[in-house]
Amino acid sequence: MTEKELLTGAPPAVIWVERSEKDLTIEGWSEPRVVIEYDEEPKVEPVEQGIAVSAEDDLYLHVPFNAKVEVVSAQADLVVRDIKSNVAIRQCAGDLVLRHCDSAELGEVRGSLNVRDIGGNLKAQTVTGDAKLRHVLGAVELEAGGDVRVEHPVPQARIRSGGDASVAILPKPGTENRIFARGDLRCYLPSGASVIVEGKAGGDAFMRYPSAENESQTPLKNGPFTVTLGKGEARLSLEADGDLWIGGWMDVDSWGEWRELGHDMGQLGMEFGMLAGEFGRWVERNMHEKFDQYDKRLRRKMEEARFARDRRYAWDVTPPRPPSPPGAGENERLSILDMLQKGKITVDEAERLLSALEKSG
Repeated sequence: MTEKELLTGAPPAVIWVERSEKDLTIEGWSEPRVVIEYDEEPKVEPVEQGIAVSAEDDLYLHVPFNAKVEVVSAQADLVVRDIKSNVAIRQCAGDLVLRHCDSAELGEVRGSLNVRDIGGNLKAQTVTGDAKLRHVLGAVELEAGGDVRVEHPVPQARIRSGGDASVAILPKPGTENRIFARGDLRCYLPSGASVIVEGKAGGDAFMRYPSAENESQTPLKNGPFTVTLGKGEARLSLEADGDLWIGGWMDVDSWGEWRELGHDMGQLGMEFGMLAGEFGRWVERNMHEKFDQYDKRLRRKMEEARFARDRRYAWDVTPPRPPSPPGAGENERLSILDMLQKGKITVDEAERLLSALEKSG
């Protein structure tokens, strides 16, 4: 892919992607500049406080990590990571991956949604496929046609799942929370939670809530039921067309520490990822230079080998010329050498005779 730096003057505050026909990756970095990687050059135009981009082919965008990112239409897969500001995506026709972002507002995602390490709220209006969330520290509002999995507790949730759902939640006091699943629903609550749980299941309903007195699994009514945990400072509505299971495994304080630790590790991973990415690009540039040098050397060696091969096998079929007969001067020279060999003249005399013969010739 070709790499090109966009000369935008001041660092852009907004990155606006109007349309991307193929795969798109947007990655934040510590540089105050924008660099694009592409096979087919995209259309780039300046807008107020930023740039607008449209691409017909795969595109990789390196942008300042504090820039606001907005994608109007992505017609294939989309990856956004290492953005310390709000990310807004109106439409993604493929799979969407979010990593290490401050907050996110999503419109329509026709593929699956994979989210990790979001420091604020996450709102997704429509996800056609499955949705998987990890380390979201803010409120979650999500509707998915497939399965939903929230692996780490969120403080507030409004979730609808067209399949099965598995959600960990630590309801914040004073909040209203609702989780619905057309399949089975598993809800994880930490021990010590203060919440009123209202539930309804089309299949079986069970509760396994750890406490000092009882850790056994308790059957609940299939129809509407209400369970108050702690002081009941928050409300949680759970409804499943299939089975409903409520359980927990960790106390509130420990769970909160794990959430904060997960967020801190995510931020550390983001910063390390940016450093590693920049180091990787530096290595890539140097490797390209070395590759070009080795490529030139290899080509030169191949040319030398080809030239040597051609010389080795290039036979000359021209008949050789017959030797020309010796001239008179050559006969006299041979006579002088013959007399020297027979001792008729000395070496000095032979040299004088040969010298005189050359002068006369």
